[in-house]
Amino acid sequence: MVELKPEIKHPNMLDIAGLQFFLDSSPYNSWLGLQVSGLDEQGIDFHVPWREEMIGNPFAGVAHGDIISSLVDRFAIMALAAKLGTPVPTVDLRVDYHRAAAAKPMSGRGEVIKIGKIVCNAKAELFDHEGKLIASGRGAFRTDSGFARGSGELPDLPSAQKK
Repeated sequence: MVELKPEIKHPNMLDIAGLQFFLDSSPYNSWLGLQVSGLDEQGIDFHVPWREEMIGNPFAGVAHGDIISSLVDRFAIMALAAKLGTPVPTVDLRVDYHRAAAAKPMSGRGEVIKIGKIVCNAKAELFDHEGKLIASGRGAFRTDSGFARGSGELPDLPSAQKK
């Protein structure tokens, strides 16, 4: 288990430096090498360097679909983090794969669609080195829980939603 340092628990995620610090603090994100390349009112931009370990099909030399879906999820979460000041857990994610990701650097963008009291929505796109769309996705993310703030516990659901 990775032990969090106290200064990592609540970085200021409302600017590029804070968002990058959070990404670099996660072993998986650090391994991916994600770099925040831009931040504006509509969303957040990323650069993704290529790693040979991303290959899913060694005969075609293209990225594994799990890497692609992970990037779409991360871009959407980070767009929300830039607005909310903290990452939030994924409730549902849909990813559409448009083309194979060649063994080259990629870029991406995440944008907030709606922020609600319980659930928020965000979308993301991943592009190849020529700017062609590799994948796009849209997700729902939980915003009302202590889980989003690091307690690890989800709040009780209303009795109508319990099973």
